[in-house]
Amino acid sequence: MLQSAWEDLRRMISFDLTQEVLATTLRIENKINKLVRQSAVTWVAAIQERGIPSFDAPAFEPMKLRTPELSLSLEAEDIQIKWLAGYYKNPKHFFEGDGKSQLRRELESRLNGPIDRFVEAQTALLAAAYEAQLRSATVELADRLRQALEEHASGLIEALEMKLDLHELQAKHERLLNRIGS
Repeated sequence: MLQSAWEDLRRMISFDLTQEVLATTLRIENKINKLVRQSAVTWVAAIQERGIPSFDAPAFEPMKLRTPELSLSLEAEDIQIKWLAGYYKNPKHFFEGDGKSQLRRELESRLNGPIDRFVEAQTALLAAAYEAQLRSATVELADRLRQALEEHASGLIEALEMKLDLHELQAKHERLLNRIGS
């Protein structure tokens, strides 16, 4: 019974920690998209200020980021059933005396290390996963903006190189004026 109670507590703590990590992944993903969006705005403003005021970037689409697999559970090897049983001398001492509070204090202090290791492992996992995705998102954004800028520049060049027959335009203008005046 003590073994199952300990396993249940360990599973509940692992579940709660994993839920917090998942909530953190959502905040990280939102922050990455915000940073990429801000980069897009800054880059477009720089392009416009440096000589192409007519450039307008395509609408920003939030990046689809991959949430890393979270498979770690809380490991607390130094907490053994024999050690736990030492705090349960008898039901009266445990529930009516200070056995339960002593066990809680000792468990909290012994779980700090394993929880810190769990958090450090999750931090390393998230940092590696999202650092690469942020780099990739920035490169993808730069490529999209570069392509849009090239298309815009091509359009401007084509407009400047457009061959117009000035005499033909004047003749059409005259015909329109004659029709309107008739």
